[in-house]
Amino acid sequence: MFKSMKIKNFRGLSDLIIKPLKKINIFIGDNCTGKTSILDAIFISINPNNPNLIASTNFFRNIIGINREYLSSYYYNLNIDKEIIIELNNNKKNRILRIKPIVLKKVSFFTYIVPVFQQHCTSP
Repeated sequence: MFKSMKIKNFRGLSDLIIKPLKKINIFIGDNCTGKTSILDAIFISINPNNPNLIASTNFFRNIIGINREYLSSYYYNLNIDKEIIIELNNNKKNRILRIKPIVLKKVSFFTYIVPVFQQHCTSP
């Protein structure tokens, strides 16, 4: 069970720390305040080696396609220059997921950008 989490530059969340986390957590708030973004962050952190999980979060929101707009939807204020950091902590390990875009290929007016996932696990 995770004891705390930190989310940085993900969707509508610039810098959020939630602690302590309990067995059951209830997030209440107005529309567009980040409740679903918290759940998305947990969802993609469960198995960060599966890139389909992050794509699924946009599919659930009915955002379909692979282009700059699609990829920037994961970033706070649509700014892909800052990496996304999702950190989950428990008493034994810290799991840190970093997502940053890289330019793969430039063709005429189009630039193909893909997110790169890095997972770090550290012990306290």
